[in-house]
Amino acid sequence: MELFTQEKMILYIFLSILAMARGKTLPGSCSFQEMTCDYTADAAFLSWNLNPNEHFIAVDANSQGNGDKAVLLGPDVELQDWSCLRVIYQITGAGWLQVLTRSEGESFDHTLWSASSPSESWLIATVDLQNSTEPYKIVIEGGRGSSEGSSVSIFEVNISDKYCIECDFEESHLCGYASQWSGNVNWYVGRGAPNNPALSDGPGHYMYVDSVHSRTLKEVATLLSPMTSLPMSGCLSFQYQQDHAEGHMFSVYSRDRAGQYRELWRADLPESNQVEQETKTQVWIPVQVTLRAPYPLQVRQTH
Repeated sequence: MELFTQEKMILYIFLSILAMARGKTLPGSCSFQEMTCDYTADAAFLSWNLNPNEHFIAVDANSQGNGDKAVLLGPDVELQDWSCLRVIYQITGAGWLQVLTRSEGESFDHTLWSASSPSESWLIATVDLQNSTEPYKIVIEGGRGSSEGSSVSIFEVNISDKYCIECDFEESHLCGYASQWSGNVNWYVGRGAPNNPALSDGPGHYMYVDSVHSRTLKEVATLLSPMTSLPMSGCLSFQYQQDHAEGHMFSVYSRDRAGQYRELWRADLPESNQVEQETKTQVWIPVQVTLRAPYPLQVRQTH
Protein backbone atom coordinates (compact mmCIF):
# COMPACT_ATOMS: atom_id res chain seq x y z
CA MET A 1 0.00 0.00 0.00
CA GLU A 2 1.47 3.31 -1.09
CA LEU A 3 0.81 6.30 1.15
CA PHE A 4 0.91 9.94 0.12
CA THR A 5 3.78 11.97 1.49
CA GLN A 6 3.16 15.53 2.67
CA GLU A 7 4.58 16.81 -0.63
CA LYS A 8 2.08 14.77 -2.65
CA MET A 9 -0.81 15.96 -0.53
CA ILE A 10 -0.15 19.53 -1.69
CA LEU A 11 -0.94 18.48 -5.27
CA TYR A 12 -4.59 17.70 -4.59
CA ILE A 13 -7.24 17.47 -7.28
CA PHE A 14 -10.28 19.68 -7.21
CA LEU A 15 -12.91 18.55 -9.66
CA SER A 16 -16.41 19.94 -10.09
CA ILE A 17 -19.40 19.02 -12.20
CA LEU A 18 -22.08 21.52 -13.13
CA ALA A 19 -25.04 20.09 -15.02
CA MET A 20 -27.18 22.80 -16.64
CA ALA A 21 -30.78 21.64 -16.30
CA ARG A 22 -33.41 23.83 -14.69
CA GLY A 23 -36.77 22.18 -15.40
CA LYS A 24 -40.25 23.65 -15.11
CA THR A 25 -42.38 22.29 -12.26
CA LEU A 26 -45.55 20.70 -13.62
CA PRO A 27 -49.03 20.03 -12.17
CA GLY A 28 -48.97 17.07 -9.81
CA SER A 29 -46.05 18.48 -7.79
CA CYS A 30 -46.59 18.99 -4.05
CA SER A 31 -44.44 19.62 -0.96
CA PHE A 32 -47.33 18.97 1.49
CA GLN A 33 -46.55 22.03 3.61
CA GLU A 34 -50.14 22.90 4.56
CA MET A 35 -52.27 20.91 2.11
CA THR A 36 -52.22 18.05 -0.37
CA CYS A 37 -52.24 20.47 -3.36
CA ASP A 38 -54.07 18.96 -6.33
CA TYR A 39 -54.17 15.49 -4.80
CA THR A 40 -57.40 14.13 -3.34
CA ALA A 41 -57.74 11.20 -0.96
CA ASP A 42 -60.06 8.37 -1.97
CA ALA A 43 -62.61 8.17 0.87
CA ALA A 44 -63.20 4.48 0.20
CA PHE A 45 -59.81 3.67 1.75
CA LEU A 46 -57.66 4.68 4.73
CA SER A 47 -57.01 8.38 5.31
CA TRP A 48 -53.73 10.18 4.74
CA ASN A 49 -52.61 12.23 7.75
CA LEU A 50 -51.07 15.63 7.00
CA ASN A 51 -48.26 16.78 9.29
CA PRO A 52 -48.04 20.55 8.60
CA ASN A 53 -45.18 21.12 11.05
CA GLU A 54 -42.78 18.70 9.38
CA HIS A 55 -44.39 18.95 5.92
CA PHE A 56 -45.30 15.40 5.00
CA ILE A 57 -48.31 13.10 4.74
CA ALA A 58 -48.43 9.62 6.19
CA VAL A 59 -50.39 6.40 6.52
CA ASP A 60 -49.88 5.04 10.03
CA ALA A 61 -51.71 3.79 13.11
CA ASN A 62 -53.70 7.05 13.27
CA SER A 63 -55.19 6.60 9.79
CA GLN A 64 -58.95 6.15 9.81
CA GLY A 65 -61.13 4.32 7.31
CA ASN A 66 -61.49 0.99 5.59
CA GLY A 67 -59.10 -1.44 3.97
CA ASP A 68 -55.36 -1.85 4.26
CA LYS A 69 -54.19 1.05 2.09
CA ALA A 70 -54.65 4.77 1.43
CA VAL A 71 -55.04 6.22 -2.06
CA LEU A 72 -54.15 9.68 -3.44
CA LEU A 73 -55.46 10.67 -6.86
CA GLY A 74 -53.52 13.40 -8.63
CA PRO A 75 -54.47 15.81 -11.44
CA ASP A 76 -54.05 15.09 -15.14
CA VAL A 77 -50.37 14.91 -16.05
CA GLU A 78 -49.36 17.69 -18.44
CA LEU A 79 -48.26 15.97 -21.64
CA GLN A 80 -44.60 16.62 -22.47
CA ASP A 81 -42.05 15.01 -24.78
CA TRP A 82 -40.44 13.77 -21.57
CA SER A 83 -40.85 14.49 -17.87
CA CYS A 84 -39.52 13.22 -14.55
CA LEU A 85 -41.51 12.13 -11.51
CA ARG A 86 -39.62 12.32 -8.22
CA VAL A 87 -40.96 11.07 -4.87
CA ILE A 88 -39.25 11.65 -1.51
CA TYR A 89 -40.55 9.05 0.94
CA GLN A 90 -39.86 6.91 3.98
CA ILE A 91 -41.15 3.45 4.94
CA THR A 92 -41.03 1.89 8.40
CA GLY A 93 -41.78 -1.68 9.42
CA ALA A 94 -44.06 -3.52 7.00
CA GLY A 95 -45.26 -0.40 5.17
CA TRP A 96 -45.29 -0.19 1.39
CA LEU A 97 -45.72 2.43 -1.33
CA GLN A 98 -46.45 2.40 -5.05
CA VAL A 99 -47.01 4.93 -7.83
CA LEU A 100 -49.38 4.15 -10.70
CA THR A 101 -50.97 5.81 -13.72
CA ARG A 102 -54.72 5.86 -14.36
CA SER A 103 -56.15 6.49 -17.83
CA GLU A 104 -59.78 7.24 -18.50
CA GLY A 105 -61.71 4.26 -19.87
CA GLU A 106 -59.23 1.64 -18.64
CA SER A 107 -60.31 -0.89 -16.04
CA PHE A 108 -57.00 -1.08 -14.16
CA ASP A 109 -54.04 1.12 -13.19
CA HIS A 110 -50.48 0.67 -14.49
CA THR A 111 -47.70 0.41 -11.90
CA LEU A 112 -44.76 2.78 -12.46
CA TRP A 113 -42.78 2.08 -9.30
CA SER A 114 -43.13 0.36 -5.92
CA ALA A 115 -41.15 -0.04 -2.70
CA SER A 116 -41.51 -1.99 0.53
CA SER A 117 -38.06 -1.81 2.15
CA PRO A 118 -37.91 0.17 5.43
CA SER A 119 -35.33 2.92 5.94
CA GLU A 120 -34.13 5.19 8.74
CA SER A 121 -34.16 8.32 6.57
CA TRP A 122 -35.90 9.89 3.58
CA LEU A 123 -35.27 8.16 0.24
CA ILE A 124 -35.69 9.45 -3.31
CA ALA A 125 -37.40 7.54 -6.13
CA THR A 126 -37.27 8.81 -9.71
CA VAL A 127 -39.39 7.65 -12.64
CA ASP A 128 -39.10 8.87 -16.25
CA LEU A 129 -42.47 9.67 -17.84
CA GLN A 130 -42.57 9.36 -21.62
CA ASN A 131 -45.02 11.28 -23.78
CA SER A 132 -48.47 9.73 -24.07
CA THR A 133 -51.19 10.36 -26.62
CA GLU A 134 -53.86 9.98 -23.93
CA PRO A 135 -54.12 12.03 -20.70
CA TYR A 136 -53.61 10.18 -17.44
CA LYS A 137 -53.44 10.81 -13.72
CA ILE A 138 -50.84 9.84 -11.12
CA VAL A 139 -52.16 7.54 -8.39
CA ILE A 140 -50.22 7.03 -5.15
CA GLU A 141 -51.06 4.07 -2.90
CA GLY A 142 -49.56 3.52 0.53
CA GLY A 143 -50.09 0.77 3.11
CA ARG A 144 -49.12 0.72 6.78
CA GLY A 145 -48.74 -3.06 6.90
CA SER A 146 -49.85 -5.40 9.64
CA SER A 147 -46.96 -5.08 12.11
CA GLU A 148 -47.05 -2.54 14.93
CA GLY A 149 -45.32 0.77 14.22
CA SER A 150 -45.39 0.37 10.44
CA SER A 151 -46.02 3.43 8.29
CA VAL A 152 -45.31 5.15 4.99
CA SER A 153 -44.65 8.89 4.65
CA ILE A 154 -44.30 11.17 1.62
CA PHE A 155 -42.32 14.39 1.93
CA GLU A 156 -42.57 15.63 -1.65
CA VAL A 157 -43.83 14.74 -5.10
CA ASN A 158 -42.22 16.63 -7.98
CA ILE A 159 -42.93 16.42 -11.71
CA SER A 160 -40.67 18.45 -14.04
CA ASP A 161 -40.19 18.70 -17.78
CA LYS A 162 -36.77 17.03 -18.03
CA TYR A 163 -35.00 13.69 -17.84
CA CYS A 164 -34.48 12.30 -14.36
CA ILE A 165 -30.69 12.12 -14.81
CA GLU A 166 -30.55 15.89 -15.49
CA CYS A 167 -29.64 18.01 -12.47
CA ASP A 168 -28.37 21.49 -11.54
CA PHE A 169 -27.65 20.41 -7.93
CA GLU A 170 -29.62 23.35 -6.51
CA GLU A 171 -32.10 21.21 -4.55
CA SER A 172 -31.19 19.57 -1.26
CA HIS A 173 -32.12 16.13 -2.61
CA LEU A 174 -29.63 16.56 -5.53
CA CYS A 175 -32.17 15.05 -7.98
CA GLY A 176 -31.48 11.61 -6.56
CA TYR A 177 -27.73 11.72 -7.21
CA ALA A 178 -25.67 10.14 -4.44
CA SER A 179 -22.01 9.82 -3.51
CA GLN A 180 -20.90 6.22 -3.08
CA TRP A 181 -19.26 6.65 0.29
CA SER A 182 -15.50 6.12 0.48
CA GLY A 183 -13.37 6.53 3.57
CA ASN A 184 -11.38 9.60 2.54
CA VAL A 185 -12.43 10.73 -0.96
CA ASN A 186 -16.06 11.65 -1.64
CA TRP A 187 -18.28 13.99 -3.64
CA TYR A 188 -19.60 17.04 -1.77
CA VAL A 189 -21.85 20.02 -2.55
CA GLY A 190 -20.04 23.32 -3.10
CA ARG A 191 -21.01 26.86 -3.99
CA GLY A 192 -19.04 29.94 -5.01
CA ALA A 193 -15.52 29.97 -6.43
CA PRO A 194 -14.53 26.38 -7.32
CA ASN A 195 -11.11 26.81 -5.70
CA ASN A 196 -12.82 27.77 -2.43
CA PRO A 197 -16.13 25.88 -2.14
CA ALA A 198 -18.48 26.90 0.63
CA LEU A 199 -21.83 25.47 1.66
CA SER A 200 -24.73 27.87 1.16
CA ASP A 201 -28.47 27.95 0.54
CA GLY A 202 -28.07 30.32 -2.42
CA PRO A 203 -27.88 29.37 -6.14
CA GLY A 204 -24.76 28.30 -8.00
CA HIS A 205 -24.17 24.86 -6.52
CA TYR A 206 -22.00 22.10 -7.97
CA MET A 207 -20.51 18.76 -6.91
CA TYR A 208 -16.81 18.53 -6.16
CA VAL A 209 -14.08 16.13 -5.05
CA ASP A 210 -11.04 17.19 -3.04
CA SER A 211 -8.36 14.52 -2.68
CA VAL A 212 -6.34 16.34 -0.03
CA HIS A 213 -7.42 13.69 2.49
CA SER A 214 -6.52 10.73 0.25
CA ARG A 215 -4.25 8.18 1.86
CA THR A 216 -3.58 5.91 -1.12
CA LEU A 217 -3.37 6.37 -4.87
CA LYS A 218 -6.17 3.86 -5.46
CA GLU A 219 -8.98 5.64 -3.59
CA VAL A 220 -11.93 6.48 -5.85
CA ALA A 221 -14.88 8.87 -5.39
CA THR A 222 -18.03 7.87 -7.30
CA LEU A 223 -21.10 10.01 -8.00
CA LEU A 224 -24.17 7.95 -8.95
CA SER A 225 -27.14 9.18 -10.97
CA PRO A 226 -30.66 7.78 -10.55
CA MET A 227 -31.37 4.65 -12.59
CA THR A 228 -33.20 5.42 -15.83
CA SER A 229 -36.56 3.69 -16.16
CA LEU A 230 -37.38 4.04 -19.88
CA PRO A 231 -35.35 3.63 -23.09
CA MET A 232 -33.69 6.91 -24.12
CA SER A 233 -31.08 8.23 -26.50
CA GLY A 234 -29.52 11.66 -26.62
CA CYS A 235 -26.66 13.88 -25.55
CA LEU A 236 -25.37 13.93 -21.96
CA SER A 237 -23.78 17.32 -21.33
CA PHE A 238 -21.97 18.70 -18.29
CA GLN A 239 -19.14 21.04 -17.33
CA TYR A 240 -16.19 20.24 -15.15
CA GLN A 241 -13.08 21.87 -13.76
CA GLN A 242 -9.83 20.44 -12.47
CA ASP A 243 -7.14 21.92 -10.28
CA HIS A 244 -3.78 20.09 -10.36
CA ALA A 245 -5.13 17.49 -12.77
CA GLU A 246 -1.80 15.78 -13.48
CA GLY A 247 -1.70 12.19 -12.27
CA HIS A 248 -5.45 12.00 -11.58
CA MET A 249 -8.32 10.47 -13.51
CA PHE A 250 -11.90 11.58 -14.12
CA SER A 251 -14.20 9.20 -16.03
CA VAL A 252 -17.89 8.84 -16.83
CA TYR A 253 -19.38 5.35 -17.12
CA SER A 254 -22.77 3.80 -17.60
CA ARG A 255 -23.83 0.79 -15.53
CA ASP A 256 -26.89 -1.39 -16.17
CA ARG A 257 -28.90 -3.44 -13.68
CA ALA A 258 -26.79 -6.50 -14.45
CA GLY A 259 -23.67 -4.65 -13.31
CA GLN A 260 -22.15 -4.23 -16.79
CA TYR A 261 -20.00 -1.10 -17.19
CA ARG A 262 -19.29 0.95 -20.33
CA GLU A 263 -16.90 3.90 -20.41
CA LEU A 264 -18.57 6.95 -21.98
CA TRP A 265 -15.82 9.53 -21.58
CA ARG A 266 -12.45 10.12 -19.86
CA ALA A 267 -10.79 13.46 -19.15
CA ASP A 268 -7.26 12.43 -20.08
CA LEU A 269 -8.18 11.58 -23.69
CA PRO A 270 -7.25 14.45 -26.08
CA GLU A 271 -10.44 13.99 -28.10
CA SER A 272 -12.53 14.30 -24.91
CA ASN A 273 -11.62 17.92 -24.25
CA GLN A 274 -12.83 21.01 -26.08
CA VAL A 275 -10.14 23.26 -24.56
CA GLU A 276 -6.41 22.78 -24.18
CA GLN A 277 -5.66 20.97 -20.94
CA GLU A 278 -2.98 22.23 -18.62
CA THR A 279 -1.72 20.88 -15.32
CA LYS A 280 -3.86 23.47 -13.59
CA THR A 281 -7.18 24.43 -15.25
CA GLN A 282 -9.34 27.24 -13.85
CA VAL A 283 -12.14 27.29 -16.42
CA TRP A 284 -15.33 25.26 -16.78
CA ILE A 285 -14.79 22.75 -19.58
CA PRO A 286 -17.96 21.77 -21.51
CA VAL A 287 -18.43 18.11 -22.40
CA GLN A 288 -21.01 16.41 -24.60
CA VAL A 289 -21.30 12.62 -24.64
CA THR A 290 -23.63 10.44 -26.70
CA LEU A 291 -25.82 8.42 -24.34
CA ARG A 292 -27.84 5.45 -25.57
CA ALA A 293 -29.92 3.68 -22.95
CA PRO A 294 -32.15 1.01 -24.51
CA TYR A 295 -32.56 -0.49 -21.03
CA PRO A 296 -32.35 0.92 -17.46
CA LEU A 297 -28.90 2.21 -16.59
CA GLN A 298 -27.08 4.53 -14.22
CA VAL A 299 -24.46 7.19 -14.99
CA ARG A 300 -21.40 6.97 -12.74
CA GLN A 301 -18.82 9.76 -12.52
CA THR A 302 -15.59 8.65 -10.87
CA HIS A 303 -12.39 10.31 -9.78
